[in-house]
Formats: sequence, C-alpha cells, structure tokens
Amino acid sequence: MDPEGADLMQITNNNIEDISPACSPGGKRFLYHSRSGENNTYEIMTGYFDSTLTHIQLTSDYYSEFDAGWSPDGMKICFSREINGNYDIWKMNDNGDEQIPVTAGPDQDTDPEWSPDGRKIVFISKGEDNSAGFPQVCIINIDGSEKTPLTDSPTVKEDPAWSPDGKYIYFSDHDEKEPEKYFIRSVRLSSREEKEIAVFNEQIFGAQLSDNNKFILYFVGGYNINSEIYLFDIIAGKEIRLTNNSFADFSPGWIK
Repeated sequence: MDPEGADLMQITNNNIEDISPACSPGGKRFLYHSRSGENNTYEIMTGYFDSTLTHIQLTSDYYSEFDAGWSPDGMKICFSREINGNYDIWKMNDNGDEQIPVTAGPDQDTDPEWSPDGRKIVFISKGEDNSAGFPQVCIINIDGSEKTPLTDSPTVKEDPAWSPDGKYIYFSDHDEKEPEKYFIRSVRLSSREEKEIAVFNEQIFGAQLSDNNKFILYFVGGYNINSEIYLFDIIAGKEIRLTNNSFADFSPGWIK
C-alpha cells in the first residue's frame, strides 16, 4: 500500500502463513518468511512485485529463520536463525547460497539490519553479561569481528534501525519500571549518547525509520486480530493510522 494507506495489494496467496516482508533496494523484489519448512518452521522466500508467480525459497532446513533484510546493494541478506533454542545472526547471497554465521555463542542475537555502507550489522543481543541479561543494541562487522554494544541499560530493546547517514541507531525501548510507557530512542555511534524520539502509551512493534528520517512505521496490538499499522510523524509529533479493518495487520516494511 502507499504511505496514506491506500492502494492495498495482495502479493502472496496460499494456505501457508507468510509474514515479515522486507523490500529490496530499488523496490523490485521482496523477502518474507513462510511457514513451509520441516517441522512447520519458517523459511526465507523471495518474490517480485511485478509477478505473483515467481516466488523462490532461499532456505530449506529444520530450523526457523527470522528478521531477514537486504544489504544496501541487494546482493546479500542477513537474518537470525534459531538452532536448538539459540539465536544467531547469519548472512547469505541473495540466491540463498553461502549461508554463513556472523555471530556464534550463548547470547541470543536477533533483529539484524545492514548499515547504509554495507560494512556492519546492527542487532539485538541478550546474554548474561549484558546488563543483567537485558537485551542491548550491538553492532558487528559483516565478517563477524568486533562485536560492540552501543547500550548498557536494564530495559527491553527491540527493532534497531540505522539512520540514512549511518550515524545513529533508532530502536524501541521499554522500561519495566514504567509499564505504561513505550519509547523510540536513538543512540549516536560516535558518542553512545542516547536520545528520546517519541513516547507511546501502548506497546509498538516492528518500528522502522523512513529513508528521509521523518516517519516511523510500526504496528500496535501485537500479533492478533486487533493489530493495526501506524505512522508516526517525527517532526509534527503526530500519529497516523493507516489500517482499520477486521484483519490482523502486522510487520510492515518500507518500499525503498
């Protein structure tokens, strides 16, 4: 659909659960997760916006893959893979070849996203050494070296996203001491300085920043029948509702 919520178009049509779309640079292809794997696991698929007939399965295994996203040149894909209850960040070519782990170890590493220059990946890491086990925003080189935490606070962080210039990371944040408030914050890479961008009175999910740094796309209500998609205008400080129907609308993404 367009940013005003109009021109809604269905791009998958089957009896399998398809979730979490991500658009390729240039807007010709998209990724999504299809519950079509062994043991009912999620696998990564790719399709073309100009044809609902061309859908290619990129992963095929006994594990579930989540959070898939494109590199800036559209040639590689990062994702999180769950193996025996442990989550790590992986990367592969855009045709599914050369699936290589970027992180390894006991920490739970999820929500990866490529940096604008394609050299690093930001992600959420949760481990015993991370501020009493709270999830933290981290970055790592694409070859798996120099894992660096950017935050160190006892709050729940999700959905990290790069600013277009690569200088900031935006993320969702929730302090269990303030259960009625949910935040969008940013952290500056050079100084680790954090800044509050927006505060909400209900939990938001899947927050994604627009390329012009002006809008945040997200959904509320969780993964249930009441979930709807919203925009937040950062400059005006205004929330804009995009969907309003009897279906579950979740996991939105920008076409870039």
